[in-house]
Amino acid sequence: MRILGVTASGFTPPGDYELIQTYVLGSAQSSVTFSSLGDYSSTYKHLQIRATARVAGASTGATLTFRLNGDTGSNYSSHEITGNGSSVTSYGEANTTRGFFGVSPGSSSTANAFGSMVFDLLDPFSTTKNKTTRTFPTKR
Repeated sequence: MRILGVTASGFTPPGDYELIQTYVLGSAQSSVTFSSLGDYSSTYKHLQIRATARVAGASTGATLTFRLNGDTGSNYSSHEITGNGSSVTSYGEANTTRGFFGVSPGSSSTANAFGSMVFDLLDPFSTTKNKTTRTFPTKR
């Protein structure tokens, strides 16, 4: 996983991200914790996590989720819209204990197939705004 930061406010061209940290897992993990991100609060406006993952134990795959600042309350909502060129579907849920991060293939998926996701934390250091995230995941 890579954590990137952006200093600009408003529209941010793709090349304006700066690599802050890289995590490479050497074995299966039940969770990954990014700590001390507040250290970047004076330098960066937004943060982005880019990940490539494959679930070791799930036969077909698993939904990856997140929590911000250890918040385990029912404070997360997700909205999704997908299309395949001929139809559109939508999905939503509210008041859940985790947010949606992405989907990863599992052990019975095609060999060496990985899911990819981009996760934006918009204005994460603001103390006057609700936390807003945006994901571009592999299909759920």
